[in-house]
Amino acid sequence: MKPIETIRYLVEAYFHQDWDAEHDSPRDVVVAFCDSETSERRLSLKRELEALLSEDDSEVSASIEGLNIPYDYEANDESRRDWLQWVLSIVDARLGDGSE
Repeated sequence: MKPIETIRYLVEAYFHQDWDAEHDSPRDVVVAFCDSETSERRLSLKRELEALLSEDDSEVSASIEGLNIPYDYEANDESRRDWLQWVLSIVDARLGDGSE
């Protein structure tokens, strides 16, 4: 399995059980991460996501299975891969110019 320490940090510190009480949308959660964390942590998240997304679906599932992500991406007809790709797109945009 790929290392996912920063992905785990994003989930535990930002997508925790009260994320929807603290943020208006899942996008706002990822933006809050990008706005609050160091550039090193943002780059680490980007690298972990890219590495994980380069794997097949079974590796993606196995890697994030135990994270207990309170955000229900499946309710929006998204797979784990779709959700991770979406997070990466926001992080990538925020790294590029500081906004999205």
